[in-house]
Amino acid sequence: MKNISYIHTALLGLAVACAVISAQHFWTVYPGRLGAGTAGLTAVTIKPISEIADTVLDITEGESQLGYVKRVTDVVHLSTFNCQPTEFSLSWLERIFLWLSGSPSLFVEGILVKDRFTCGFCHQRVFLVRQALQRNGITSDLFGLNGHVVARVNIDRKQYYTDPDYGVGPFPAAADTLEEAVRSNYSLAASGDLELLVGFYNSAEDNKPYGDYIDRVFEKQAALFKKSRLVANLLAMTSVSYLLAYFFLIRRKTGYPHYGSYRIATSTDGP
Repeated sequence: MKNISYIHTALLGLAVACAVISAQHFWTVYPGRLGAGTAGLTAVTIKPISEIADTVLDITEGESQLGYVKRVTDVVHLSTFNCQPTEFSLSWLERIFLWLSGSPSLFVEGILVKDRFTCGFCHQRVFLVRQALQRNGITSDLFGLNGHVVARVNIDRKQYYTDPDYGVGPFPAAADTLEEAVRSNYSLAASGDLELLVGFYNSAEDNKPYGDYIDRVFEKQAALFKKSRLVANLLAMTSVSYLLAYFFLIRRKTGYPHYGSYRIATSTDGP
């Protein structure tokens, strides 16, 4: 009987441990809704980007490519906000997989996966825009301005800039009208040093595309999150299995006859 008690304790302990690890993972992955604030700067004013389906960010029938770029830029701007790239949380499982990956600096650029994104720097937010554009056949790249990052988009053999961090664009990238375009677009933004931004765009010798570095980081992050999610689901199911086994054994134990409760017959009990 003592061995059965040990089994009961072990099953219950394993069930609780699996449930706690799984619950902690999903609590981290799906945080509470963010509060109010300045749209695109300190708070989300529509659904968080993690709750917006990819199909919502796809081009619709009859929508012009420039109109589509503007819509995606606005959606990302309003469904995310600006914060330090390191302002994110990883679950216990994700930290374990990060350690096993041998890439401790995998999240030095912040989170790049849309389903896990809440806030970040310009390069993270513009990466979300570029992902949607590339998926819909619009050539674009992350373009560094030596202090800021925007998307450079190619449509009908012309180049445009779009910036979800400030919620502006697209506007023509032609050098002869660039300063005027920057001033007229960024003057509508809720924040930002206009002269500094003009300087970013005009310092052409420092401006260059990011290449595929961010894409490689994204792929590794996405793989890590996928593994963690799979293990979290398995742990949840394992916890249920352990609990069922625990209650089954408890039921069997309580179903045994309790001989010690039988009374010994005496002469007063009758024949």
